[in-house]
Amino acid sequence: MTFPRRLGTGGWFPPKEAALPRVQNAALLIAGHATFILMGAAYALYGPALPIYRGMFGLAAGAAGLMVSAHWVGAFAAVAAQMANVRFTERHALGLLAAGAAIIAAQPGWAVMVLGAAVLGAGYGLCATLYNRRYLIEFGARGPAMVGVVNAVFGVGAIAAPLVLVALGNAPMPVFAGVAVLVLAVLPIARPGPAEARQGADPLRLRPEMVLAALTIGCEALSTGLGPTGLVGRGLGQAAAGTWTSAFFIAFMAGRISLYWVADRVPARRLLRVALAGLALASLAALVLPGPGYVAAGLFTGLLFPSLFVVASGAMGSSQRATSTIIISGLAGGIVMPALFGGLIALVGAAVLFALLAGYALLVLGASFVLIRA
Repeated sequence: MTFPRRLGTGGWFPPKEAALPRVQNAALLIAGHATFILMGAAYALYGPALPIYRGMFGLAAGAAGLMVSAHWVGAFAAVAAQMANVRFTERHALGLLAAGAAIIAAQPGWAVMVLGAAVLGAGYGLCATLYNRRYLIEFGARGPAMVGVVNAVFGVGAIAAPLVLVALGNAPMPVFAGVAVLVLAVLPIARPGPAEARQGADPLRLRPEMVLAALTIGCEALSTGLGPTGLVGRGLGQAAAGTWTSAFFIAFMAGRISLYWVADRVPARRLLRVALAGLALASLAALVLPGPGYVAAGLFTGLLFPSLFVVASGAMGSSQRATSTIIISGLAGGIVMPALFGGLIALVGAAVLFALLAGYALLVLGASFVLIRA
């Protein structure tokens, strides 16, 4: 099912006559929202926990970024297997999410914890693929708006987790352990969606939407994953960085919730470009006012993935293979960019992170005018 363009807006919406039946019970809403809250909690912990792990294990500044990259490597591997027609259900995804959080919580050593981040990332990637596709399709004409909503509740966990970390005296162990336990509690209500026929192994063809996904999610990974390190580099203390990170995710969530009203009225490609331009300006502001600038960046960062996902789905379709291709392309950016910028930070210092992020966001903005076809 491909999404025809709605005249006068340029947005992408499934036609009402072709939409699948409405969600028949509350299981999808409850499981999907709970899953995204816990995904947000787990991912938001990386930023404030990395400086703690640096001190705990005596790591170099750039080495801490390996955990963020490992997260995305695990997600990439899991979604690649899904593209190869390996059948994963929501319960498989949640099991991996819980196992990864438990490994990190145990703190068995830095190398094993990086492996745990990869396991957590595998569950994260599968959850993102399975639930985003189901929300886009099973909610019919409201699918694009509902994608924004379910991705917005990601921010609930992302706001709470850093605050809990600060309240517990900057001890990551009990927070990651709590995430693992709560993920296991969601398992009984996680039900699989309608099965899709397996597809042949078509040759992979590089499309402009795939390149755009990699570049855009690279922006999101840098802003959410390494932003707290940039705050510390600009002179903020660990507790203050954690508090501002929570405020960042409040703005992040507000940006995504706003899509419930604006997704029907503003073309997704325009929203994506506004988000990239806003992220660049907010990152520059963070060089002068680190906390407020980073919070402003959260508002625009929140718009990136939902807008990108609707643009790419409109061009590539809504099959499981197409959705997996979009997600895995984005994950490629999530793998490469934190590692690359982590290396740059090791050379020039974390104080310049926001300047680097601003330049990168402007680069992606320019690329969008080439990669998004009219």
